[in-house]
This record gives sequence, structure tokens and C-alpha cells, in this order.
Amino acid sequence: MLNIQRLVCFTLFLLCTMLILTEQSPAQTQHSHPNQPAIISEDSLVLLNQKYDEAWHHWRNALFDLDIQPGMVIGEVGAGNGELAFLLAKQVGPEGHVYANEIDPSKLEKIREMILSGQVKNVTPVLGQKNDAQFPVHNLDMVVLVEVYHHLDNPELFFRNMIRYLSDTGFVVIIDPDLNQPGGDSEGCYSDPETTRSVFENAGYKVRKIDYRKVLDLKFYILSAYIQK
Repeated sequence: MLNIQRLVCFTLFLLCTMLILTEQSPAQTQHSHPNQPAIISEDSLVLLNQKYDEAWHHWRNALFDLDIQPGMVIGEVGAGNGELAFLLAKQVGPEGHVYANEIDPSKLEKIREMILSGQVKNVTPVLGQKNDAQFPVHNLDMVVLVEVYHHLDNPELFFRNMIRYLSDTGFVVIIDPDLNQPGGDSEGCYSDPETTRSVFENAGYKVRKIDYRKVLDLKFYILSAYIQK
């Protein structure tokens, strides 16, 4: 996952709910032109980061609610610096494995540094392509994308290519901001769950379920799908 992009997107969400998340100081109010946007204080930026961390905690819990078991083989698309991949690695234990996909080689280098430091042993970094995750195995029990789906250029092609990496019982999990909420923007950091359902069905999957979670007054959907047989 592209950590910086995810932070930028989430910050935009929070800016859409400024009345809830931030307050201007008196000094800022006095010096702001009435036709200019309010300046965000340093304290408010700290608050935004805290809210982002809180949301990330909710996402992790949503994945762990899927009953991740020791010994599972999991692929993460858009692993960023490896935060979630390392957490998943602990969940699956030494008999399991996590393949951390990224299209940014510099992010993969940071994951390699963690592996070489001995902090984690059951994670393998994977350099992907725009429309192909390039996982080196064909027995993935689960593939996860957290705040990544809306970045895909051609999601139907991407998930058609994903089929060959999944085991016979493997499935895909998407966690993404729901377009159908105040401030939702199809050109931004959101996606429509029903459109995502159609993409998966056209790509050869059956959608198992779509759940919804509200985090910091923002709605996310969790879609899981498996190969249509």
C-alpha cells in the first residue's frame, strides 16, 4: 500500500469533516481572510495523524475478524512499508507466510531491511506490475487490499490476473472508502461497493459479502470474494 497516498487521502476525508475533527485557534480566526480557507494549526495536524492511526487500527481489526489462522499463506497488494504485512505475519505464525506486494521498489527495500534485521522471517517482498501482482506462488489463502483498490487503473484485469495466484479455496478482501457518503468523490480516494462487486463478477469471482464500518464518521466497505467455479 502506498503509505503516503493513503495518508493524503485520509487527510482529505478528515478535512471534509473539519467541524468534527479540528478547531481554529483565535489567532488564526483573526488573521484569516473571509474568502480564504482556514489554516490548519500544527496541533490539528497532530490530531489528523492520531485519527489516521485510529482508523488504521479499525482496518486491522476488520481483517482479523476474518479468522486468520496460523499456517495461512497471505498476499498483500500495496504493502507500503510493510506495517500490515508484519502484523499478518504474526497472525499466521512461523508455519504461515505473507507476500508483500508493491510497485515502488523503494518501499520494498524498507521491507527487506526489516527482514534482514531479523524482526520478521516469514515475509517475502514482491515487486508487482500495474495490472499484475506478480506473486511467486499459486496457493494464496487470502489476498488483501487496504485502501488500495481505488488506485488500480484496471481493476477487472488486475483481478483476472490474480486468479492464478489463489488456492482453490482462496479469496480476496477489499477495504476501501465508500463513495456513497457525504464528500464522496469518484475521482478521489473512494470507490463504489456495487461497482466493485460488478468488477469482481466480471473478472470471474463470486462476491461472498459486503460489510460496512464507520470510522471517524467516514464509511468504509469490506468486500470479500472467491473464485467462481
